[in-house]
Amino acid sequence: MPLYAYECDACKNAFESRHSVKETLEKCTLCGASQMLRRIPFVPVIVKKNKGVKAKTGELVNKAIEEGREEMKKEKNNRKEYEQ
Repeated sequence: MPLYAYECDACKNAFESRHSVKETLEKCTLCGASQMLRRIPFVPVIVKKNKGVKAKTGELVNKAIEEGREEMKKEKNNRKEYEQ
């Protein structure tokens, strides 16, 4: 099942939930407010295998972590712009 991120407009609680594509959440898990949930866009990070690249495993892991951090920074900035 896919993982979805939500935020409650009433209490600003942010949380993740796994459920089927057909299902929608209607109540906040913290305050119980109905019809106040907003689904937050969630972009998975895909790590590609480097064929033919001769690098140490640690270097590849560090590179993947850094790329993931950059993606998260972009998503945070996009979210801030969306909320304004």
